Amino acid sequence: MKRASLLDLTRRRKKGQTVGIMKRRSMASQKQFVHDQHIVPQWHLRRFTDASGALWVYKQNLPVKESHPKGECWERDFYEYSVKGRSTSNCYEDWLGRIENDASRLVDKLLGSPAQIRPSEAVVWASYVASLFLRT
Repeated sequence: MKRASLLDLTRRRKKGQTVGIMKRRSMASQKQFVHDQHIVPQWHLRRFTDASGALWVYKQNLPVKESHPKGECWERDFYEYSVKGRSTSNCYEDWLGRIENDASRLVDKLLGSPAQIRPSEAVVWASYVASLFLRT
């Protein structure tokens, strides 16, 4: 079976059939469409919060402000676009979410003893790091 390309993943429906990621989406139709899409994953930002969960934001020429991971590093519909009437319909958000979830389970292990990770875990982490470059 041929692997789906990124272009295949963006296709919606073709004569009643679902293609690529959209097939998975139709099976889980109860999932809510995500509009506030983080450029830096929230779990990653949480690693920089203080004991109370506050994230201190520093911007040039502005006073320091207290915030939270949910309120930073996001844009509305950042990964959504349409080409010839076909929209991405959260397929990139879903794809990145799966990569982030897999990587978030490894971060404590990597910080503790990176020499102890299995090759499959190294692939998961490398995929996450690569996804950070693809985000913007």
